[in-house]
Amino acid sequence: MLAVAAIALVSSGCKRDNADKTILTVAKTTFDLSSSSTTIKVEVTHNCDFDYEIDGAAKEWIHHDESRAKQESASSVVYFKVSANENVEARSATITFRSSNGAN
Repeated sequence: MLAVAAIALVSSGCKRDNADKTILTVAKTTFDLSSSSTTIKVEVTHNCDFDYEIDGAAKEWIHHDESRAKQESASSVVYFKVSANENVEARSATITFRSSNGAN
């Protein structure tokens, strides 16, 4: 039996110097996946530039799929390829989205 994967997404808001409302959110924050390889689609609403970080050991089995990325002025779609889990232990990961200027 192969184990499943759970992926959590975290977003950290953008900051601006003025009173403008800032936005950096992900539409879906958790993915429960089977042990098969798959691609997850993350919809991001934003009004600032942003980056993402895949935590620790998950970098070995989660990879950004740049060929399918779509970024627009207020929304983006980011894809991640998740490798098959061939172990019996379940695995989990966190992908953190934050403004690329480092503000929280």
